[in-house]
Amino acid sequence: MDFGLKTENTTANWIAADNFHIYYVSELQESPGVTMLKETLVQYENVSFGPCEQGVLDDFTNELAHAVEMSETDIYSLAHSAECFDEIPILQGKYDAVLTSVATYQTYQQATDKVLNRLASMRDAASPLGEALTLLADKLQQGIDNGNAVPAEYQNINTQINDIIDYWNCHFADEDMAILRQALQQLGNQPAWEGRWNLDADQLVLDGITNTEGRVTAVSLNNRGLTGAVPSALLTLEKPTSFNLSQNCFSAFDGTIPEGKTLNIRNQQLDVVVNANICRNDALELLAQLPTILRYDSGAGGLTNHFAFSVQGETWRVNVTENNGGLQLTSWSNYIYKEAKDAVMSCTSSYGDATGTTFRLHMVFDDGDANFDGTLDVLDLQSNINYILEKYPSARPYNFTAANLWSDEIINVQDLICQINLLMETEQYNAEGQVKRQMPDVEAPATARLYMSGGQLMLNSDTPVAAFDITVTGASGITLNADLTQQGFTCSTKQTPAGLRIIGYSLSDALIPIGSVPLATIKGSATAVVSGLLADGEAEAIIVRIGGTPTDINGVGTPTSGRDEIYDLQGRKIHRYTQKGLYIQNGRKVINK
Repeated sequence: MDFGLKTENTTANWIAADNFHIYYVSELQESPGVTMLKETLVQYENVSFGPCEQGVLDDFTNELAHAVEMSETDIYSLAHSAECFDEIPILQGKYDAVLTSVATYQTYQQATDKVLNRLASMRDAASPLGEALTLLADKLQQGIDNGNAVPAEYQNINTQINDIIDYWNCHFADEDMAILRQALQQLGNQPAWEGRWNLDADQLVLDGITNTEGRVTAVSLNNRGLTGAVPSALLTLEKPTSFNLSQNCFSAFDGTIPEGKTLNIRNQQLDVVVNANICRNDALELLAQLPTILRYDSGAGGLTNHFAFSVQGETWRVNVTENNGGLQLTSWSNYIYKEAKDAVMSCTSSYGDATGTTFRLHMVFDDGDANFDGTLDVLDLQSNINYILEKYPSARPYNFTAANLWSDEIINVQDLICQINLLMETEQYNAEGQVKRQMPDVEAPATARLYMSGGQLMLNSDTPVAAFDITVTGASGITLNADLTQQGFTCSTKQTPAGLRIIGYSLSDALIPIGSVPLATIKGSATAVVSGLLADGEAEAIIVRIGGTPTDINGVGTPTSGRDEIYDLQGRKIHRYTQKGLYIQNGRKVINK
């Protein structure tokens, strides 16, 4: 055996080597770690991990990791041997090939798991998105199960999944698209909605509509400025359970809310002015003008004839509620109406599904209509007298604005003169008013009669009279009864096409007593009373019959309890019976024993 010594990077001429030994060990041997790694790679080199069980993959991964851990030091320690150095790239290549096979399987499995997990979390697997993902999942699973999955086919599987999801998040199922088109047609060409729904776009991102997996799942169109009728077609969408259309300007809704669904139409802001006199107790007048959305109550089955709202002016506030065909006014701020005649007051609904909806009210009344009853007559005159005398009923609305005819913000005799002049220019009654006051229902028999007797205009009344407005035909002049003059009564007259009109009243709080009383001496021939209206001390109408012969008070009864109108025989209103004797209670003669 020959051997020698070699030096590098030296400048010496002579090199001496001393004290070295040569030993014979044996032939070069692989370490156990390298052997384990080689065997592991050979074992799994040709395995197809596409169809393999997950447990096999896990076993290989563990064995490979252990072999690498055991052999890493040995491999690199043997690099100083030319023989071992050549094996390193071979081992590395085999190792990389096995890892590639593992990665391919994991790509398939992860893609399939993602699709299956997506399907499991979906609300509706039968949706367009669900159907598309189901097809993809079946295709993936089939390739894995058969072991013939091609890596190139599935290398972009995640991209495919995202593309499918993105597509159905901006497209809708055909049945939903048809309903959305119908709703858009119901909305019409509204400036507030222009351009918000383009149902012909390639990608549908619709304002207020939530798309989940190709189906409409929520509708939130609140505060969009939408007007007209609520698009009832939206309520036929299958998936949404609630529809929020609040804070818009919808004025009408006559649809039906399907069972299990809710519709929020509260707080509409309507550009609507209702022109009405809410103090007339005429619900029909309001029903004809109120937007129907104010009368919609899903709890009562839909559209009703009921409504309730508050009215707020500068100085006047009241709550209005429909009550059995009439109006109930409550929570008055005060009973004296002083808003400007052209004032438009704000109203807020407190009834039904559209509670909180706002609109406006313009109170409509004629000048001089002090008692708000919609008719200009002697009752308004007496109302003004009572107001001046500070005896107007505290819980009855008084139209200061209408009564202030002199426009000086004070009700006084100047307003009364204007009132009388206005009455004289006004036809006394329309046919309906005359029939209503002179021919009452059976439940309200007449308590007074006006007739002519021996040239005298006669009044027979069961109730003390504070003011009267009477028309007599054939009359050329009048002299007021001296007793009435002494009590402070005065009268104004005017010839009209219907006859001589006589308006009598007192500014001293006097009352014409109960019984038969001559009001005035009438000059003329063939005179006859043709119409008349009487007011009691509280400016309420007294039911009166015209003409005929004098009639006594019908029957004698006994006192009754309750909120009754009681007068003594001198015409003075009293609160209770003070002694035994004859009284007038609710227009009838009664004896207190």
